Amino acid sequence: INDSLLELGDAELRKISPVRKVLPDLKTRIDNLPAIDQQVYESYCGKYEIQPGINIKILIDNNRLMATTPDGNTIQLLPISEFEYFFDGADLQFTFFKNEKGVVENVIVHQGDNNISFKKIEKL
Repeated sequence: INDSLLELGDAELRKISPVRKVLPDLKTRIDNLPAIDQQVYESYCGKYEIQPGINIKILIDNNRLMATTPDGNTIQLLPISEFEYFFDGADLQFTFFKNEKGVVENVIVHQGDNNISFKKIEKL
């Protein structure tokens, strides 16, 4: 490999970006995730309405932010920033939005080219 042929990108962005590491047993882990205050996680906890009668729940389990889907599956949301999270098992990102008083009102779920807003209907 000739280093002059490599495009390394933005060094500052690489410092703060999640990095997937392959372990000796060929499992992977994600390093370099930002530290998020537990109070931020608590502000996101609640029930979010997809459509009437169908909801997702955002909750904390073992200091990890989790989402429970309508079919009962629970997934871990990994932080990109204080407001942005991703699910490692699929092309799925969550962006939380607060109003001017700092109260979380909705989350936008990004999947592929779709961006769907879910309104927070209940605090857990």
